[in-house]
Amino acid sequence: MHFRLMAQILALAAVILAAGMLVPSLLGLIWGEREAALALASGSAVGLLVAALLAIFGGVRPRNENLLHREAFLAVTLTWLMACFVSGVPFWVSGHFGGFTSSMFEAFSGFTTTGATILADIEAVPSSLLLWRAATQWLGGGGIVLLGVAILPLIGVGGLELYRKEVSGPTTTKLQPRVRETARLLWRVYLLLTGAQILLLVIAGVGLFDAVSHALTTVSTGGFSTKNASVAAFDDTIIEGIFIVFMLAGGTAFSLHFAAMARGPGVYLRDMEFKVYIAVVIGSMLLIASALWLNSIYDATGSIRYALFQVASIITSTGYANADFEAWRAVHALPAFTLLVLMVSGGCAGSTAGGVKIIRFWMALQQSAQELFRQIHPRAVTRLKLGGIAVPTVVQSSLMGFLMLYAMLFLLGSLALSLLGLDYVSATSASVSALSNMGPALGTLGPFDNYADLPAAGKWILMVMMVVGRLEIYTVLVLLLPEYWRR
Repeated sequence: MHFRLMAQILALAAVILAAGMLVPSLLGLIWGEREAALALASGSAVGLLVAALLAIFGGVRPRNENLLHREAFLAVTLTWLMACFVSGVPFWVSGHFGGFTSSMFEAFSGFTTTGATILADIEAVPSSLLLWRAATQWLGGGGIVLLGVAILPLIGVGGLELYRKEVSGPTTTKLQPRVRETARLLWRVYLLLTGAQILLLVIAGVGLFDAVSHALTTVSTGGFSTKNASVAAFDDTIIEGIFIVFMLAGGTAFSLHFAAMARGPGVYLRDMEFKVYIAVVIGSMLLIASALWLNSIYDATGSIRYALFQVASIITSTGYANADFEAWRAVHALPAFTLLVLMVSGGCAGSTAGGVKIIRFWMALQQSAQELFRQIHPRAVTRLKLGGIAVPTVVQSSLMGFLMLYAMLFLLGSLALSLLGLDYVSATSASVSALSNMGPALGTLGPFDNYADLPAAGKWILMVMMVVGRLEIYTVLVLLLPEYWRR
C-alpha cells in the first residue's frame, strides 16, 4: 500500500484543521475569551504537529499519483478519525466539555454532522469555542476529504477514489471530467447556500454570530445550536421558515443544486429522487400535524408549523428542534414513530444528510415489486430503472448488502446500549440516531436532553457508529476483512 501517499493526504487535512482553528482563536482574543483562545491555539498547534510528522513520513512522492481503489477506504477512514481527534483537542483543553471521552464525543458528533451533545448549558460556553464547534460540522458536512480532493493536485495526488468514498449514496456523479473540478463546483454551491442563509437570518433579525453559527450547522445538516433551546429560542415563524428551506436544501443532492443553477429550477421537478423526497416530507408533515391537532396538542396552524419544522429537521438529519417532540409521545405515539422512520430514511444521495437515503428505499421498493411480478411471470426479464436509466447489477447488490449491514449495526448498537442500562426506547433511538448521524433521539435523549450522563463505553460505541454511518458503512467495515490486508 502507498502509506506514504496516505500520510501526505492526512497531513493536508491536518493543515486545513489547524488553519480552521486559528480563526476562532483570533476572534476569541478579540472578544476577551483568553482561555478559550489558548485552547483553540493549542488545537491548532497539535494539528500542525501532526501535519509535520505525517509530512516527514510521507516524504517526496512523484506527481500525478493516484490511490488505488482499496487504498482509498483506509485513507478516508484515517482522515476522518484524525480529523475528529484533532478537532476535539480545544474542547478537551478548555475544560468546558468535560473529560477526554466527552470532549471527543462532541468532536466526533460535530465532524460527522450528528449533532448529539454532552453540553447541558450551551450558552455558558465561550463564543469562540461554539464557533469552532459549529465549524466542525460545516467542514464535516462539506467533507474535508472532498475539500482535499479539490486541492490534492497541488501536491501531485489524484483524488478520484477519495471522491468516490466520500460522496454519499449508491452511485457517484461527476459534474466535470476531472474530479477536482467536480469537488470545486460542489464546494461553490455549499459556500453559496451558507452565505445566503447567513444573509437571510441577519435580515430576519438574528445577530451576526448566531446567524453564522447556525448557517454553518444548517447547510451541513449538523444541528449544533448556540442556544440551549435550539431553534425554539427564536420563537419566530419567519426564522423557522428560513431554517426549513436550508435544511431541505442541505438534504438535497448538491449536484442537483448545481444543475438547477445552470439550467433553471425545472431540474428539480424532473429529478425522481427529489420528487419522492418532497412527497415524503409533505406526507409525513400532514400525518404528524393531523395527530397533533386531533389530540389537541396544538391548534391547526401550530400543528402544521411544528410538524413541518420537525419533519424537515429529522429527514435531513439536522436535529434542530422548535418543540419538544419527545413530549408528544406521552400523548400519541404516531408523531414519534413517524420521526423515527424519517431518521432511518434520511435525505437524498449526494447531500449532507445522513440516514439510508431516499434513493435506496425507492430502489428497494421497486426491486420488491419486481420480485412480486416474477412470482406471477417467472420467465419475464425485468430491469430496475431510475429515471428511465437501468441500474447496474452491482449497484443492486450493493443496495441489499447496505440495508442488511445497517440493520445489523442498528441491532448490535441497541443491544450494547441496553446492556449499559439504557431503556429500550433510548437505546434503540440512540442507535438509529448515531448510525444516521441524526443527533437527538427519544426517551432520555430527546431534543432538549443531552448525552452527558451516558456511560463512557456508550459514548465510544456511539462515536464508532457515527463514523461508520457518515462514511456509508462499507468504507469502514471493509477494513475489518482479512482479505483487505492480503496482497
